Amino acid sequence: MTEQNTLYIHVGMPKTGTTAIQRVLANNRKQLEALGYIYPGTREHHWPLVEGIREKKRMLTNGCVRDTLVEVRDWDGDAILSCEGFGECFHEGDSAARSVNIPQNISEALNFFEVPHRIVVIMYVRRQDIWLDSGYRQRVKDGLTDTFDEYFDNCRAENFALVDYLQKADAWGQCFGDENVIVRPYDPAAWLENSLHADLLGLLGLSAQQRECIDMRLGPTNPSLSTDAISAFMLIGKFLGKTDLVPGDPIFKNSFCYEGNSGDFISPAQRTEVLDALSDSNETLARKYLELAAPKELFPPLVCADDWTAPALSKEDARSLIELIIAAMPHHYFIYKYRMFVRLGSSMYCSNVPLLESLAFVIPCRLRFLKKPLKEHVKSLTRPLRRIGHLFR
Repeated sequence: MTEQNTLYIHVGMPKTGTTAIQRVLANNRKQLEALGYIYPGTREHHWPLVEGIREKKRMLTNGCVRDTLVEVRDWDGDAILSCEGFGECFHEGDSAARSVNIPQNISEALNFFEVPHRIVVIMYVRRQDIWLDSGYRQRVKDGLTDTFDEYFDNCRAENFALVDYLQKADAWGQCFGDENVIVRPYDPAAWLENSLHADLLGLLGLSAQQRECIDMRLGPTNPSLSTDAISAFMLIGKFLGKTDLVPGDPIFKNSFCYEGNSGDFISPAQRTEVLDALSDSNETLARKYLELAAPKELFPPLVCADDWTAPALSKEDARSLIELIIAAMPHHYFIYKYRMFVRLGSSMYCSNVPLLESLAFVIPCRLRFLKKPLKEHVKSLTRPLRRIGHLFR
């Protein structure tokens, strides 16, 4: 091993194709190793490493941190790490948690485990107003119950630090040198071969011939829900505290099939506000890390639609979405159905759909359990009754 080996740390940002990049890297581990690169571990991403790095007091004894960095150290070649969690730089949460400096922590861990590689940081950036709209949708899918305006107000209160890319790039530059931080716009027109995967592989130093060895075919990685579906999940969570839908849930999965409205949550005024607030930061980022002669070329120009209206879940939208959700419900699980009926009715109550009316067109024609024999009802209730019984033992 020589000191010329490089460890590439792909830090995101989130919502810039990170899942697709990670899947390509994970699916091509053997091909990459043949070309002299290692993608440590067995997962598609390195979130466990990031979580271990955040715990500064215990990170040097964390098994995942140790195993990953030792694997990098012992590999006679270049290495790649990828996780959008690196791009946060500061852990989201209370003020104490936000003091966690991920670049500094990983630098300390690399030194402790004697990883001699040169560090190169790769960060893709997306125009902030577009990122906030996309990021909000992802957060609602993960259980956020705030309206978009509440989400935007929280970002404003923190001076939009979540999308201040210069601050994040500088944090990595202070640890590993500004010359080792590569910032790329999330824009197909700026990518090598107009491909995000080819662009990243090119940054890793792979030639066109070497890139041909990499299989870049992918299925859907992180599909987007319609604006109506996001609004419905937010309303359900708002009324009940938090949704408990998970990616494997049939209702959650089926919701991706609902087209619905696809308008933007962020208003033209909010777009202008965030871009104005970060204009100096973006200009410095473009000059310092991208060496652009015209810094305003970093992102596409803002063009606001004159006919923008705030997303609202109408009765017709609600009916269509509810029909799809009910169709996805497990037919044998009465408690599951009952819970979702209440959630859907409650969410419609919070919108402009009257509660009684929403329940009226949901329940009567859909109570399939009335047609089932008593034996099936008893079977569907056995598991939840056992759980209740355990509570009183």
